[in-house]
Amino acid sequence: MGLVRRPREIARLLVAERRRATIVVVLIATLIVGAGAPAVELSTSLDQFRGGTQAAAEDDFVEREMSGSVAGVEQSLLVVRNGNESAANSERNRLSRAAFLTNLRIQERLLANGTVNRTLVAEQKPISMANAVAIIAIRDEQGVPIDEMRIEPRPPLDAQRAAVRNLSAFQRDTYTSYAVRQVLSDPEHTWPDGGGFAFVPLSYEANGKTAPATGIVLSHDEDADPKNLTAAQLTAERIANDELSSSEESAVIVGNGVINAELRQSSLDSLAIVGPFALGLMMLVLLLAYRDLADAALGLVGVGMVQLWTFGFMGWFGITFNQLFVAVPVLLMGLSVDYAIHVFMRHREERPPGADRGADPRADPEPRGGPTRTDGGDGEDGDPDDGGFVFGEDGAGDEPDGDDGPGTGGDGVAGAASTPGGRDPDPSGGHAVGGGGSVTDTMTVGLAGVGTALTLVTLTTATGFLANFTSGVGPIREFGVVCAVGIVAALVVFGAFVPAMKVEVDRALEARGRDRRQAAFGTTGRFESFLGAIVGFAHRTPWLVVGAAVLLTTAGVAGAVQVPNDFEQDDLLVDDGDVPPWTSALPPALQPANYTAKENLDYVEEAGFIYDGTFTQYVIRGDVTDDDALERTQRAGDRVNDTGVVLQLPDRSYATRTPVRVMDTVADRNESFAAVKRRADADDDGIPDRNLAEVYDALYETAPQAARTVVAREDGEYVALRVKIPVNGSYSEQVVTERVRNASAPVQGDGLRTTATGQPVENQAVAAQLLDTVSQGLAITLSVVLVILMLVYRRTEGYASLGAVTLLPVGMAVAWILGTMSLLGIPFNVMTALITSFTIGIGVDYAIHLSERYMQELEAQGEMVGALETAVLGSGGAMLGSAITDIAGVGVLAFAILEPLQQFGVITALTIAYSFVGAVVVLPALLVLWTRRYGPDGARGRGGRSAEPMSVDD
Repeated sequence: MGLVRRPREIARLLVAERRRATIVVVLIATLIVGAGAPAVELSTSLDQFRGGTQAAAEDDFVEREMSGSVAGVEQSLLVVRNGNESAANSERNRLSRAAFLTNLRIQERLLANGTVNRTLVAEQKPISMANAVAIIAIRDEQGVPIDEMRIEPRPPLDAQRAAVRNLSAFQRDTYTSYAVRQVLSDPEHTWPDGGGFAFVPLSYEANGKTAPATGIVLSHDEDADPKNLTAAQLTAERIANDELSSSEESAVIVGNGVINAELRQSSLDSLAIVGPFALGLMMLVLLLAYRDLADAALGLVGVGMVQLWTFGFMGWFGITFNQLFVAVPVLLMGLSVDYAIHVFMRHREERPPGADRGADPRADPEPRGGPTRTDGGDGEDGDPDDGGFVFGEDGAGDEPDGDDGPGTGGDGVAGAASTPGGRDPDPSGGHAVGGGGSVTDTMTVGLAGVGTALTLVTLTTATGFLANFTSGVGPIREFGVVCAVGIVAALVVFGAFVPAMKVEVDRALEARGRDRRQAAFGTTGRFESFLGAIVGFAHRTPWLVVGAAVLLTTAGVAGAVQVPNDFEQDDLLVDDGDVPPWTSALPPALQPANYTAKENLDYVEEAGFIYDGTFTQYVIRGDVTDDDALERTQRAGDRVNDTGVVLQLPDRSYATRTPVRVMDTVADRNESFAAVKRRADADDDGIPDRNLAEVYDALYETAPQAARTVVAREDGEYVALRVKIPVNGSYSEQVVTERVRNASAPVQGDGLRTTATGQPVENQAVAAQLLDTVSQGLAITLSVVLVILMLVYRRTEGYASLGAVTLLPVGMAVAWILGTMSLLGIPFNVMTALITSFTIGIGVDYAIHLSERYMQELEAQGEMVGALETAVLGSGGAMLGSAITDIAGVGVLAFAILEPLQQFGVITALTIAYSFVGAVVVLPALLVLWTRRYGPDGARGRGGRSAEPMSVDD
């Protein structure tokens, strides 16, 4: 009985002997930990998810060693366009002399603007086709041959404007052609990526030298403050629009600052819209469940404290809040509400309304199970016999206990006499209005009854979330740690602080004549009938219940393997057309912002501008000086060109940049290098196939800037080749990644190893890691939780198999939710990837409470049906209240403007519902089958409740 006494002793210490100390200590701890909450930063950049993959590592290598750009730079593209599609090309032309002058004025204002200029890199000033044409005009005036012209160093903007003003129509056409075909395509002109087609779209007409749009590339310091970067890009867009005189012209900007700002804003707008509704709905449901304002307020205070602990921990340890962490407050709200309802409802079971002073609070005038069974069977087809469970024989006295009220006569546990005259050791006042035991006594019994379950839930759930530490995605690892901390905080708050505060509040109210005895949710009315029917069904037809659950689980598993994994930037961006019309009726403070990033991205990709976000690439490592290295690399480039996803230039050539293509261009302009290249070409196919180290040396000597973009060397050794592949943004990232990876076969194996990288490939690498996280995390979590439950139940109850039985409905619920995701077409994305962890967290919580309560009642009553009925009506009622509250709170996320958040709300609400069904429908049937085979001998054949009253000390 030591194991029985220990929870009771701890409970009494917390809510009776050291109640006020408990409140003070937890409040101080909350203030200290919560002080870190204001330091939590919000970041919606997807870069934090991309780290940790091989694709991301190689992309970083390219940025450092092979980009051809100044280190530490990220680019944005400011596009000035004419949107009048019905006008002639000449009328829409943004490559006219007037348009060039406008672009130069825009650049001058950008450099003069402090908001913009503080983010720019001095070594790479804003550049456009206007700069190229102006500089070519100046160089031509100076007599520089076209094949020797370079953009850098640039003349002052005043000189460039003067050169453009003096251009004739013929010169404008000639210099524009020079810019696109020769100067900007020179291998030594290594930035921005795309050459001339970083400034003009693929709709550029070479004959007329016209284009309906032109771009200005801005180079920002990648370490710039995100807010400053966003402000700079939005200011640049505004300046450009100010300079445009026609209503048919407009400027848009594409860059990480604006994109990340809209990712952040869409999350905030979604939460601003649904947050008040979620909170209001949750409060309403809590009031309906508690039917008491004071209890509901205490529950909400506890939920707030748990959130404060969690965000305080994040602040102290510098963990950034991102899209993934939207699930954290939802998860902790669900567990907190569940913890609170179990504590409150168990207390109410011990102190129900209408009980006589000092009477057994759990006495039932008529047993729920029906008439006594007389056939001696196992209770499968009969009803339990009469008789009520009396929680302590000595609790019927009427003497006041000097603490909270009459009726306990003992050590603070109903019916356990230990002090003379039935006095409670705690002499502090408070007089109970009615019977059923004092507030302190019944809270001690109630907390002791659920304390073991709360502790076990905390241990298993926190350990399960820590299994996410095996993920290759950094934010997911942080997510697991933060959830574990929050779950421990929930145990502290609802296992100590809230029960102690409940006693203080009830004693104060009862001292003023308020009767605080209330019925537990689910033990009366329609909910009692509903839960009672479940008990009867589980008891009479357990195999039918389990069989139906197994069929649903099988279907769920079949659907689970069909759930796609997805991680695309576009999916997280909101289009203005996605914002529901009804949001316009909301108060101005709640109305969503205007969203343009997705539309602008779509325009830039469809127009065919070649910019940073449209690139994929191969990084080829190994023996890159082997004779066949360049031939194999070129074959990979040719194969990827045939996939259909590579951008084609207006002359129908492909934009893919291979080492051989760069060498060909350099050879056309330098005879010395051409001779080296010819000597290395044994089979005369134009591709060097011997003495490659000599070829690389000559390339570095002739065109060093170009050489380092396609051949990397470290300490004099050649270590990597690069193939740069601009892709068509109209294809999905999944299609692009699949085709690009498949085309790399010629450079895989036989001394070479190749990694495809670039933003589309990196995103799909993260998607694959999300899927790995789901599968590995699920296996690890279920295994760890199973081992813990089996060990704990072997130690406390003597049955390791009870742990497996308890976990089985949780595994079923996981299969059900995955099958539902497949049925609804919801993928694993940045927000839904952890739904399995959420399902296990909620499901284990529900299942442990029911199993733990069942074993307590089985020991107390000595028979199966009565124990199951009491457990389901008690713990099941609390779970029902918790489930309804949580579903109401998270279900409103379906009305968010961010699609992944909508999906998360729907799936989370279904997860809670499935976890509840698994716990109160499937688990009781499993417990019946388990008890018949493995349970205590005395309980297997008993059909009704024990008529023998029991003390809590028995």
